[in-house]
Amino acid sequence: MTQAKTAKSLRLFTHAILAGSMFIMVALVFVNVVLRYGFNSGIAESEDIARFIFIWMVFIGSILAMQEGTHLGTDILLKSLGPRARKSCMIVSHVLMCFAFTLLLCGSWAQAELNAGVYALGAVPYPLSWIYVAGVVGSMGCLTVILKNLFFLVWKRPVRNPSDVVEGVV
Repeated sequence: MTQAKTAKSLRLFTHAILAGSMFIMVALVFVNVVLRYGFNSGIAESEDIARFIFIWMVFIGSILAMQEGTHLGTDILLKSLGPRARKSCMIVSHVLMCFAFTLLLCGSWAQAELNAGVYALGAVPYPLSWIYVAGVVGSMGCLTVILKNLFFLVWKRPVRNPSDVVEGVV
């Protein structure tokens, strides 16, 4: 299997995970609302499970958004710069993003270690470290994408448009 096919398969798998997670989350909340207002009861665990799924969805989705170039960004300044200044500005922004995600990775790792034996207070007693591991996974994934984009930006080819970095790499 080629690298492009593997990347496409992984992206489709990630989309499927996110879609399935969203379906489960919406179904849990919907059923709980119907039970609470219609039958004066509810599923106590649904809120905790939906919150847990949402946290993981955010971090997995951030990796996917970073990879596909659909994250929030402004390119007003970049469009007004020449090719060399644009490339320099993009290199600086990628280095700053690497720094920010490294901080997130270290902080999430430290919190996961600190909360390894602590269980969440709620209907579902899960280790709090599972929440912080989502930050570790998300920051590692985003760092990987940023470093790959930085490599292509520095060593592979000139950048003509701000969107070329993401669209040409992925």
